[in-house]
Amino acid sequence: MVEVKTRALNATGMDFQGGLYVEDPSQVNYVTCVAITEGDGTYWSVVQSTGSSSGASQYNTLYTDTSPNQPLKRDCTIVTNGNNFLVVYLDHSKVFTSSSLNLQLRPSGGGGMQGILESESSYEHVMLQGIYSRFYATSEQSMTIENLPTDAATVAIVDQSGKTLESSAVSSGIAHINLARYAQPLAASVNVYDSNHVLVAKTRAQ
Repeated sequence: MVEVKTRALNATGMDFQGGLYVEDPSQVNYVTCVAITEGDGTYWSVVQSTGSSSGASQYNTLYTDTSPNQPLKRDCTIVTNGNNFLVVYLDHSKVFTSSSLNLQLRPSGGGGMQGILESESSYEHVMLQGIYSRFYATSEQSMTIENLPTDAATVAIVDQSGKTLESSAVSSGIAHINLARYAQPLAASVNVYDSNHVLVAKTRAQ
């Protein structure tokens, strides 16, 4: 979750930014989900940048929420392979997806991408801050459920109120459920149903 603690700025051309970044650690190539506060308020954007070790040179705004009175605190999830694929969720809703980008987030000499939490300000008259919580990184956006009962037909992720969040059909005793849009850890149980939607197995809510 990205939370920006700030206020409307009263200086033209000044801004404060608080964002979650996924980047190439050897170059200034990144994608970010960022809150930008200017004199007229706060807006949230998804931005791609490429450059060199000395700085960014190209910026590509992939998504911007232009609605008024936007919150200073939102959940943001970035899913990427570092090459061409990118999905971004804001408050558990998908706001951008593409499989044809040129992200250049993987170092040419090998190694992996890195996640960065970063606040930037060009407003020098007061101290501003960004607060980040529930930061995590995973290697997969889907959960795999294996060794299911022979009569299992469907697997569902069910929250503590009984609402089904996501579900998937079972194939060869395995189910894959995409949970990328939910903040982790997720307080939910794994419910397994047969073809008549009768519950045949479940885990305790975590």
